[in-house]
Amino acid sequence: MKNIENKEKQENIQIIEATPEDLPGIGEVQKAGWLTTYVNEEQGITEADILAKDFASPERMARWTKTLVEKQKTKKVLVAKDGTRVI
Repeated sequence: MKNIENKEKQENIQIIEATPEDLPGIGEVQKAGWLTTYVNEEQGITEADILAKDFASPERMARWTKTLVEKQKTKKVLVAKDGTRVI
């Protein structure tokens, strides 16, 4: 039964071109990616180190906005969305 539920949920997922409204979600996905990728006790990188970064800082959002605007001319930035939520 669980597989059927997951399949139903996956049918609502869309891959679409990112817009500035997606920026907070992009930041959340980026933070989750960093948490699963870069936490490394041997290297001294802790979860707290990553959580201390502001993935929604005005500077970071400005860089993403610039990326979205510039990329729209030649390349596309895509996001996966489940309804209105970037995942």
